[in-house]
Formats: sequence, C-alpha cells, structure tokens
Amino acid sequence: MATIDITPNQDGGIQKKVVREGTGTTSPVPGSTVFVHYVGTLADGGEKFDSSRDRGDEFKFTLGREQVIKGWDLGVATMKKGELAEFRIAPEYAYGASGSPPKIPANATLIFEVELIRWESEDLSPDRDGTISRDVIVKGEELAHPNDTSDVEVHAVGSFEGRVFYDKDITFSLGEGSEAGLPEGVDRAIRRMTRGEKSIIHIKGTRFYSFVKVPATWELTVEQKLETAQEAKERGTHFLKEGKFKLALNKYKRIEDLLEYERTADPSVKEKRDALMVAAYLNIALTHSKMNEELECIKACDKVLELSPGNVKALYRKGMAKLSFSDFDEALTIFEKVMASEPGNKAAEQQILICKQKIKEFEQREKRRFKGLFAKLGNDVPEEQEQKNPSEEKVGEENAEPMEGASSA
Repeated sequence: MATIDITPNQDGGIQKKVVREGTGTTSPVPGSTVFVHYVGTLADGGEKFDSSRDRGDEFKFTLGREQVIKGWDLGVATMKKGELAEFRIAPEYAYGASGSPPKIPANATLIFEVELIRWESEDLSPDRDGTISRDVIVKGEELAHPNDTSDVEVHAVGSFEGRVFYDKDITFSLGEGSEAGLPEGVDRAIRRMTRGEKSIIHIKGTRFYSFVKVPATWELTVEQKLETAQEAKERGTHFLKEGKFKLALNKYKRIEDLLEYERTADPSVKEKRDALMVAAYLNIALTHSKMNEELECIKACDKVLELSPGNVKALYRKGMAKLSFSDFDEALTIFEKVMASEPGNKAAEQQILICKQKIKEFEQREKRRFKGLFAKLGNDVPEEQEQKNPSEEKVGEENAEPMEGASSA
C-alpha cells in the first residue's frame, strides 16, 4: 500500500504504510490504553533493537501521555483494531540528537512494525471506574476544545440495547446537558471533544440508569408540569439576559411542550397555566426579535393574543416586527390599539409618529413617481401630430363653430 505522511505539519517526519487493514471505524484517542506488538529496527542497516514479539508480551501504554516517543503517539492514533502498519520515524519524532544508547545512536531514523491488538476506551469517569468512556470516529479540529462555560451545538443519538431512544440537534451550555435530555456522562464527554469531532460515548452503570428513569412529560402530574415550566421560565430569562438566545428559546419552548395541551377545569390551575404560556410566548417573541427573526416573532405574538386579547406587550412587539417589514399601515393600526389600551404609553406614541412619517414619505415618493410618469406620457406626442401643417390648423380654427352660449366681439 501507499506510504503517507501522518505528521500534523506534513513535514515527512512520520511515514506510514499499512501492511494489513484493521477492522471497524474507530481509533484510539489520547487517554486510551492501547495494547500492541512491535518490532523496531534501524533504518540505517536494518539492525533490530527491540521487539515485543521476541519477549512474547504485549506492550501497553496510555496514548497521548508522552509515555512513548512522539512518533508512536501520533502513529498509533491513526490505526484501527487489528491493523498492522510500518512507520518510518525521523529523529525529531523519535530519540533525537541524544539517541537511546547503546542500541539507538544519535539522530537515528527508526522503522517500527506495529500491530494494534486492542485498546480500552478513554475513561472519562471522575472515579476512573469505566462508567463514562469514548471512542473517536472522526477527529475534529486540533485544540478547538470548548471551555466550561461554552454554548455547544451537537447532534446526539442515544441507543440502549439496539433501540434508539434519543435523536436530536440541540444547543446547551456545558454543565446543563441534562436540561436538554442528555445524561451527565455525555455532557462530561463533550468537554473533551473538539469542533467537528464525531465520537461514540459509552455510558454504563448507575450513571445511565439514573438518566433513563427521568420521567417523560406525559408521566408528570399537572403540578409537576407547572413547577417544571416555572423553572424553565427562570432559566430562559437567565439565558436571555446573558444574550444566549438559542438556549433561552429552548427553555421557553420547553414550557410550550409541557403546557400547550394541558386542559383543566380547575380555575386556579388554568390561571397559572395561561400565565406561564403567555410569558413563554412573549419571551419567545422577544428572543426571535433579538435574533432578527421577525416572522417568528409575529407568530409568537399572535399566540399570546389568542390567550390574552389586547395584550399590550404582544401588540407592541408585533407592531415593531411589522415596522421592520416596512408594513407601516398595519404597524400604525397595531400601535393605535396599544394607545387605546394604554393612553400614556410613550413608546407606542413615538412609534405612531414614526409610522405616520414613514407613510407620508412613502406617499410623497409615490406622488413624485407618478408625476414623472405622467410627464413622460405627455411628452410622447405622435410624430404626425407634431408635423401638422400650420395652415391646416388655421383653417380649422376659422371654420370652427362658435360654442353654445358664447358671445361675439
């Protein structure tokens, strides 16, 4: 097979040739414990200086922890299970100018035949008990790790005993994955990932079972739904104030998911439910407005007005959205409704003045446009009329009959 350069800078320092293909789609990652067989020889002369096969023992090390030469850390990370590969490693990725006496001289280029027997997934669990681990399928951008306060966007697919129970695109703040329906272990694993990376996260033991026992919305009582919705409202407001609009939307839409189809004959419960729904839709409208998604803002305002006709905040936000679309007439009508409900509303009063000014400017532009159009039409006189014989005009005037009621000189 072809020889490829696997160095990050493509400087030729590590040349890899696959002797036998491995199996599967995953490779070990930094932190994985790998088990290999190897034979090491000098490129100059071919003298063998070390071999695990001769000893009859597998060699194990933790990848990416500088327990071996740099060429191994980089090379083994490219391998699949069962793969046999040959690596030609330059001195700067091996033992450098010092060598490793007495068998490896200074500035020696080395040849290693390496077989990746197996590896244990990188253990991410806080107690190093194997309850959270990962295998990388597609590597991401080097060094592009999220920090503890990052907002992340991920596509997550969860399966248990071959059954997919979770498949979503989600956005959340690290540390709050559980609010998006993710187990704590996945949240922890994402902290170690890089942008663009695709990995399999293994969750087992109590960390998984405690997650799957979280009740679904339909399992909650009315009181639990109201309590959960109130918590979502508070979290959404927190995110909104921090400018984390997508996260805020997730929280407000959680309220909609919880209460949209909740029907009750209890007046006090209905009042709480409607108040939370109105607050959710108002904040959804505000958030969409801040994201310049005015059409979605209008939709949310309309939902508020279905629950609370004449709601001043909904009317005002809808009016502002209409204004952004240059729909001045409708915006004016909406702001006038606000003034009818709140005669002292200075903000609406100001928007009414703006709408009237915009309408006036529009009418003036249209007037000038049509005036110019008619002037152009007036200049389009037929050529034969312009070249009419002056004598014909005079004859016509002399032969004209006097108008009825006209007096002569």
